Amino acid sequence: MNSQLPVTAPPKRTRIIKCPICQQIGHFQKTCPQRVQAAAATTNGDIALPLAITRASKKRSRGPKTTAAVSPRILRQIPQNESGESGDELAADDDDASHHNVHGLPTPVVDAFAEALDGDGEADVVDTDSVLTEIPVWTQSVVHDEDRTLRSSIQQTNIPSFRGERSGPKNIPPWVKSEIDFFLLFMTDDILDQFVSSSNAYATSTKIRGWHPLSSQELLVFMGVVTYLGVVKVPTRRSAWKDGGIFSQSFLQRHMTAKRFEDILKALHWTNTAEMSEEEKSHKRRDSNYWLVDGFLSKLSINCRQHFFLGQHFDIDEMCIYFKGRFICKCYNPNKPEKWHLKFFALNDGATGYLYDFYPYQGAAERRPPQWGATAYPVYKLLHDRVELHNVNHILHIDNWYNQLQIAMFVRSIGMHSNGTVKTNRKGLPKQALFKNTGATKKERGTVELHSTTLSDGHEYFFTCWMDTKAVHMLSTYRPGVRPVLRNSTGSDGKYIKIRLTRPTNIGDYNGGMGGTDLFDQYCSYYRTMVRTKKWPTRIFTHFIMATIVNAFILFKFSHDDSTLIKYLEALIKQLAMFSFKQPPSHGMVAQCAIIVADDEEPTRRKEVWDKKRLDNTITHMPAHTSRSEGSRRECKVCCKLTAYSCQQCDVGLCIENPAKTSCYEVFHALDSYKNVL
Repeated sequence: MNSQLPVTAPPKRTRIIKCPICQQIGHFQKTCPQRVQAAAATTNGDIALPLAITRASKKRSRGPKTTAAVSPRILRQIPQNESGESGDELAADDDDASHHNVHGLPTPVVDAFAEALDGDGEADVVDTDSVLTEIPVWTQSVVHDEDRTLRSSIQQTNIPSFRGERSGPKNIPPWVKSEIDFFLLFMTDDILDQFVSSSNAYATSTKIRGWHPLSSQELLVFMGVVTYLGVVKVPTRRSAWKDGGIFSQSFLQRHMTAKRFEDILKALHWTNTAEMSEEEKSHKRRDSNYWLVDGFLSKLSINCRQHFFLGQHFDIDEMCIYFKGRFICKCYNPNKPEKWHLKFFALNDGATGYLYDFYPYQGAAERRPPQWGATAYPVYKLLHDRVELHNVNHILHIDNWYNQLQIAMFVRSIGMHSNGTVKTNRKGLPKQALFKNTGATKKERGTVELHSTTLSDGHEYFFTCWMDTKAVHMLSTYRPGVRPVLRNSTGSDGKYIKIRLTRPTNIGDYNGGMGGTDLFDQYCSYYRTMVRTKKWPTRIFTHFIMATIVNAFILFKFSHDDSTLIKYLEALIKQLAMFSFKQPPSHGMVAQCAIIVADDEEPTRRKEVWDKKRLDNTITHMPAHTSRSEGSRRECKVCCKLTAYSCQQCDVGLCIENPAKTSCYEVFHALDSYKNVL
């Protein structure tokens, strides 16, 4: 009798579905508490449904658009890559335009949405009566194609008059003169003390072998070593401390040992996690993915804003930090020089590249008001609270990833202007006026068309089309003129020639003001540190050491025109390394570094004293030993290595034990020329 085994069906795979409104599990869209509450309020006639709560229509209307009020839609969250887009460029823009309100919002509406976020990232029901729902009506202006009109337009640049200070340093104390003084304007005492206390607590809790307490002075020496490894490239940082190797760096060996550097790198922490429970860590992790360094980033951004006047032209763009380790906010973009990176949104001065403000991008976990999409929110976040920049006619330059009518209306509501390239599928643009790159309707090179519209806020906005080798579309809040430019072209004989074309003036403004963030990144890339790490907080810290140095160099260059970045780095590394031979100060680091720089001539004065004593037979020279608790080791005057021994009478560091050769102590007190004899 054949027995058959029962056939069991494979278990069904369950699919977890989240509510598209509140992103919670356990109910459907129709029974969402937020939707029910909003619908009840609307039924009672209290308020209108906000864009984030109203249910979207299942089928998109294909009919012609009218000037009637557009029905609100759900702003659903879509999966995003590191640039905030999904899929190819055109599909991403169409999807972004469909699910984000790209029309501008007056200031009262922006404030209403900001107040609706009560700390948990969920949007309360707010009044949306003042949200712009009209379709802009664009009118075409006269094309500047005649020489007479061109000459009259050149005389009027049309740039709004600037009522603020020109770009430059501010709040600089009178004693800040040297390279390290400017550096310590950003790495202040409170930042150093926080790193020291948290690092010591972490090292004590993890029981790092041979650890002794870290001080602020040793942390500055550590920063100098990190900077040195960015200037002097070595295959591995271990080879820099290897004795006798061709990559050996005696400068590093004199100021810090390899083990001490690795211990500090391992123990470096901003947040004291040693005394935190797992529940507290989990709670902070839910609030922010960057919770381990949030305090450091906020304090550093405050210091950056405190010491610089932002000029009229500035830009907002992405700042990438190379990192390939494990981190939830790590981004990938094959078009970037650093394909794997951590992304920050940065606000930089257009003329100097100075880093004025920044904040990290947290990916899908980023909490933002419902009416601000992924492309518009960085501009809102960086400018909304910067009241010192409002109402003085600053000009914001942004590329086509950010630029849209919503941004243009927002910057006008806070007394600024905007200018930049714009994607042709943004909502509200005149579709019939777009230039084509191919086809029978392609415009002749040098053609300029200007379109303007006045929206409900009373301000005028300008859409400019210009045909170069391909179409260029600009959206600005001030009226551009035209100007002649010389461009390369191919002649009838196949050689390059210069031809004269007309070009809108706001394109030249954009080229001059948009490169601030790129210029800052270029400065940082010259001597980026080679310290490799798998810990993302350490990577952020080492990156912002270089970012702080670049900002300090920009401030230093205003008073030292002949200075270059490499000269500044050379002087700064020497001054940071001098803290390895100094006792802990009893006052602030800025004042202490002024004393150190003033003592640069001290070795010359001391040499006149001990050079007379070292060969004097009437003096009894006695060696002395300095324990670790009493102070740092000193540099041997003969072999330049760190030693715990010294001569009491000469007051110089000297090695006592050297089994292979004569000790440095004997050579120093016996030979007239003691250098390079060992």
